Amino acid sequence: MNNILLTGGAGYIGSHISELLSKKKTNNIFILDNLSTGYKILINKKSHFLKGDINDVNLIKKIINKHNIETIIHLAALLNVSEAESKKKNIIKIIF
Repeated sequence: MNNILLTGGAGYIGSHISELLSKKKTNNIFILDNLSTGYKILINKKSHFLKGDINDVNLIKKIINKHNIETIIHLAALLNVSEAESKKKNIIKIIF
């Protein structure tokens, strides 16, 4: 079983990617989204939803370790480019 963490899985692109991944029975999908711009209704019912923020380093580490994540697909982002530019955050480097 390939355990996949999909950040931003409640967004337009993330929900489509999740749908495609769920068609393979060998994939176990974990969706991490804070629902600030995504919608819970878009979350694939075959996946495991985890509400949280990608900026929470301890949460990310916990999810990776607890669910034995092998693949991460990062799609979490703000919709408005100018807003994203004005609210830049430091790049988070996770060391295992």
